[in-house]
Amino acid sequence: RRSDVMVELRRTPAGWRRQAEELEASGRWAEGLRCRYRALVGELVRRGAIPDQAGRTAGEYVGDVAGSLPGAAGPFRTATELFEAAWYGAAVTGPAEAARFQGLEADVLAVRVGA
Repeated sequence: RRSDVMVELRRTPAGWRRQAEELEASGRWAEGLRCRYRALVGELVRRGAIPDQAGRTAGEYVGDVAGSLPGAAGPFRTATELFEAAWYGAAVTGPAEAARFQGLEADVLAVRVGA
């Protein structure tokens, strides 16, 4: 599933979040979390914190954020771990994980590039 991490930049972060909500409403929590992760990565690409480059891995995104947004490195790493556990590790995922991810996302996006 490695290619599933790639961000489709034609879809906006808001579009990814809408899809996440639809998937979550139908009980498809892992897929919803994947969409939330794509939204977060897409937003970070738009802000210039992550390069707009196809084929990057979640681990490379963690490194990118650590370099460009050191204040967001911790919450982004945790959000990435949550995503990877759900998507690649088949961890049980539900409303609590979705809410936790959203809190981490808010923490990451509160840090501005250059701050």
